[in-house]
Amino acid sequence: MLEKIKDFFYTSSPSPSLDAPLPEALTYTDRLRLMVGSPLKGFPTDVTLWADIKNKSIQELARDYEINYEQAIVLSQSLLLLYELSDGAGLHGKKKAPGQAKDWARLPEVEKIVRQKREHLMMFIVDAEGNYTDHLIGIGTRDYCYLPPFPSMKSLYQQMNGKYFLLVHNHPTKNAFPSDSDIEATEAVLEFARANGMWFKNHIIVSRSGYYSMARNGHF
Repeated sequence: MLEKIKDFFYTSSPSPSLDAPLPEALTYTDRLRLMVGSPLKGFPTDVTLWADIKNKSIQELARDYEINYEQAIVLSQSLLLLYELSDGAGLHGKKKAPGQAKDWARLPEVEKIVRQKREHLMMFIVDAEGNYTDHLIGIGTRDYCYLPPFPSMKSLYQQMNGKYFLLVHNHPTKNAFPSDSDIEATEAVLEFARANGMWFKNHIIVSRSGYYSMARNGHF
């Protein structure tokens, strides 16, 4: 199930609102520190070194950068998304976007996360030419995955010249039906997207038994 990280965003270190815009002049590392609310002692400023760091566990992040567990959750999700921003090309480059939810659910990129034992959240951004890029923006546990900060999702959408975007995440169990948290998180993203000129077209949940399209089932 997906959850917003807003409840975990306020820690002992003062942080800005999760939905507040991030200054454009900041480096990716500065943005990361701002979102986490910590100086992140020892964290590398060279984004090419982030590839290994983004695969660390929450416990390892908390230990290595002297932050608490809640900050480590924010760091984990933000790191994935800012790494995508710094790379700029998506995981597999641009491809022609399918039209139907069932076709999105059958993409090779999606089939890979269906087999995972932890929840993975992907953002598919489609441009005006009908081509998509795929971005891994969250890795959770068997039972949940937190959404990254919304302003960073907006930055990624703008960087890729998005016309619309979809979210896809897996349920490691065989049940693709959305939890209450999945629905609430979808509504929060939809509200943010509408307020910021973004077209959030669908949220698809996939499992080994099938898929669930929130758009087709009246959640949009």
